[in-house]
Amino acid sequence: MAKELIAVLVTDNNGEATHNYTGTGAGQTTFVAESENLISNSLTINDINTTFTVTADKSILSYADNESCTITATYEGETVNGKTVVFKNGETVLATKTTNSNGVATYDYESQGVGDVTITVECMNLQETYEIEDCYFYDTLTTDKQLFSIATGSGTLTYSNDGLTFRDSTSSETKVLFDKQLPTSDYEVSYDIVAYGNTNNKPQVCFEDFFLGINNNGYYGRRVSVSDNIWRETGSPTPPHTIKHKITGTSSKTVETYQNSTLLGTATSINQTRLMQIFAYENGRSITFTNLKIKPL
Repeated sequence: MAKELIAVLVTDNNGEATHNYTGTGAGQTTFVAESENLISNSLTINDINTTFTVTADKSILSYADNESCTITATYEGETVNGKTVVFKNGETVLATKTTNSNGVATYDYESQGVGDVTITVECMNLQETYEIEDCYFYDTLTTDKQLFSIATGSGTLTYSNDGLTFRDSTSSETKVLFDKQLPTSDYEVSYDIVAYGNTNNKPQVCFEDFFLGINNNGYYGRRVSVSDNIWRETGSPTPPHTIKHKITGTSSKTVETYQNSTLLGTATSINQTRLMQIFAYENGRSITFTNLKIKPL
């Protein structure tokens, strides 16, 4: 077999020279060193391709529903069976597993409602991460799970693949309540929304006396202004819009409201009743929600 020159080196004061070789996946490779007509003994290594991937069957979990996800680590190389795989959250070791004959090791992560979590998985000096949104509560709102109820007025709640649609059917105010208690510590509520109305009558979302007005004429403090395009079927950007509320404080709350990534406004001194309320005004006004997430900050 023909020789290939890979490096020319100079020895140091100890008569040593080193070379860092980066694997190419070429298979079994033999190295020799030559100096002043002297030939070293040979060194043979198995230069093989190895890959390490991490996947999971879910990336969003709901602690309120006792959800979990299975994280799967797959090692591909010359010998895949019996490799040690370590699953970690930060510096905390969650589990140490061993790959099977297919190079696969799994770990079941149970939701704890702690917010965003980065799972680090290590195997044979290889490392990958997997991001989990570990929510206190999460639901797509595509099926009726008795989460919302009409508290006052007359309206309808309809579930579909688009999410939960709340439509008012009278000329007076209708109010819908979210029937799960929200956290008492700092937390974040987010959802995707499409709202339909007109210039004079637009749906609203609120926290007790805090309102997210689907309106161009809202008031800062108790009420937060939202641009017109949030309630129109066509807007820029096109609905649905992601609405996010960041709620901080103890008995008196501060609420920051974002449309997509833009801060719309801040409401302060909000009493904590831990109820999310939805309002719609006049016949035909509606809001469609999906991907409701509640998680700690």
